[in-house]
Amino acid sequence: MKMVKKTAVVIDIQTYGEELEDFLDGLEVESRQDELREDFDTVIERIRVGV
Repeated sequence: MKMVKKTAVVIDIQTYGEELEDFLDGLEVESRQDELREDFDTVIERIRVGV
């Protein structure tokens, strides 16, 4: 019997839309693990001074 590698899935967005969004958010977070982070107050100050 030949093994078939599955490459796709069909998801009912009306039924599982929120779960799909959570899953995709998790992938996004995981992909940014190694990015540099800035302190919130530093970002706010940069916005205030227009940098």
